[in-house]
Amino acid sequence: MNYELIKKIKKLEDAGFSIQEDGFLIEGKQIYFSPTLEELIGACGDKFNMLTKDYNTGIWHAWARGTQFIQGKGKTPFKAVANLWLTLQKK
Repeated sequence: MNYELIKKIKKLEDAGFSIQEDGFLIEGKQIYFSPTLEELIGACGDKFNMLTKDYNTGIWHAWARGTQFIQGKGKTPFKAVANLWLTLQKK
């Protein structure tokens, strides 16, 4: 998993670009591979714990174990796990 690529995809998404889960993101003439949900979970390693959805808000939460629980949030399972992976890379 390439940390810089995931950061760039996240920044593009925050800027309003459409991310195709399990596919590709096209920005100008460059094409970026978007990892699958399974690849993102695998990249979190043994720390990955669970993925849940808050049905009141519709927000997904991806959880990892460590000295304390760490989470990533998103509107889809993919985005929640991607945010979790980014958080784990900062630790």
